[in-house]
Amino acid sequence: MRRDRLAAVGILLGSSLLLSFLFTYILYTAKDHPVLAADTIDAPDVALAKSGPALEAPAGGPSTSLGAGGGAGGGVPSEGFATVAEKASPAVVYIEVTKRMDVPGGGGHPFGDPFFDYFFGNPGRQYGGDGDDGQRSRKFEQRGLGSGFIIDRDMGHVLTNNHVIDGADEIEVTLKDGKKLKAKVVGTDPKTDVGLLQLKDFDKADLTEIRLADSDGIRVGDWVLAIGNPFGLSQTVTSGIISAKGRANVNIAEYEDFIQTDAAINPGNSGGPLVNLRGEAIGMNTAIFSQSGGYMGIGFAVPSNMLKAVLAQLINGGKIERGQIGVMIQNVTDELKKHFDYTGEGGVLVSEVLPGSAAEKAGLKSGDLIVRVDGKPARDASQVKNTIGFTKLGKSVELTIWRDGKEQSITVEVAKERGPAQAEKKQLEERLGLSVSDAADKPNATYDHGVVVESLDPQGAAAFAGVRRGDIVLEVNRKKVDGGDSFFSLLDENKDASTILFLIDRKGHRIFLLLRNR
Repeated sequence: MRRDRLAAVGILLGSSLLLSFLFTYILYTAKDHPVLAADTIDAPDVALAKSGPALEAPAGGPSTSLGAGGGAGGGVPSEGFATVAEKASPAVVYIEVTKRMDVPGGGGHPFGDPFFDYFFGNPGRQYGGDGDDGQRSRKFEQRGLGSGFIIDRDMGHVLTNNHVIDGADEIEVTLKDGKKLKAKVVGTDPKTDVGLLQLKDFDKADLTEIRLADSDGIRVGDWVLAIGNPFGLSQTVTSGIISAKGRANVNIAEYEDFIQTDAAINPGNSGGPLVNLRGEAIGMNTAIFSQSGGYMGIGFAVPSNMLKAVLAQLINGGKIERGQIGVMIQNVTDELKKHFDYTGEGGVLVSEVLPGSAAEKAGLKSGDLIVRVDGKPARDASQVKNTIGFTKLGKSVELTIWRDGKEQSITVEVAKERGPAQAEKKQLEERLGLSVSDAADKPNATYDHGVVVESLDPQGAAAFAGVRRGDIVLEVNRKKVDGGDSFFSLLDENKDASTILFLIDRKGHRIFLLLRNR
């Protein structure tokens, strides 16, 4: 019996050794077998890594591969990207902003809201004690960061996003060589999220500028580089393509015509340039679509031609005046087109003509379909709004409309943009749950500006934030409220923001309150 057991163990050991030998032999011979190697999962990666005609530089170098509008046709090697980065990076700057604020009451976080953590760090540096409003208060210093790029070395002008510098008490700009310079705000345009800075005490020899290209010539698929300071990592360069053009209704700004790109953009990239392969800026990186707070392959940039239109006014006076004709418009669906017997492409529907407006005087009616503006197809409501908004005041535009089954032309003079219409004001009041009147109109008024809260919805955002009846709203998001029209215009500017900051006078004491903009 013992011998049988020993024999069985010997057979098992011998079989194991034989199988091990055969398995090792198969692996050894298979690693060099051409059919097995080609069938492995790594084979496609090896093939893509090899240089081929599609990845090699054209004979004339990177510049000869550029397509219309400054994009790139064909493949572009890393050598081409490096050349563009070397040319454009010296003009890109790192922007640090400081905001100082008095916050009534004690506590750690100035507003108790994570929104401020995301943009200005947590929890802010306390640098003071009691305030002068009769209440215990704390002084906080909040810091934020972003990017920008020099567009005029003679004037020291730096382009960035409005949301990077909005409300800043101090702005410091760091050049690529590490030199730090103070800067002042020349002007901002919240409706396009554009801001213009001017450097102080600069030496022109230290500055490099980027030219603003013609963004109308870009094509989907063109190569681009995004340059900026994501998460404070200065002079970061990422590459990608233009994924789409004319992106609107993404609730980033009031006037939207964004370039979409898959070049990696993260917090801190805001205000940096999106450049073509000539090293020219075709846009300014502004926002990302993200469910995680970081890069997910979708970024948005303000096109350079929109930047030019805004800059022309900011440089000359620091104030933006836009055009309007006095209509409310909306996009049309195929179902709506059937009701108006229209079978053409595009078009926007006039839903309301404001009384006394230029549109009413020109004969435009509710139910008209605008199909062309100055001969160019009306693609959607955002495009028509942008076209008219950036038309010089006093100039006329020719609208081709569809009415009663036929086309006709109407000429309308562009007038200065007015504040929100009455219907829009009502919507803003309902959304925040309050109604207001001009503070200066009250008997024994103590202010010549601001608005008085007349009524509150107990379930509204204003009441939830602590606003009370009789409070005087003096500022909205750090901007002075001159009166009712100013109050609603400021609310309209921030209609897509997640929170809105009110500075309130309550019985002679000032406090900040943060409203959730629902």
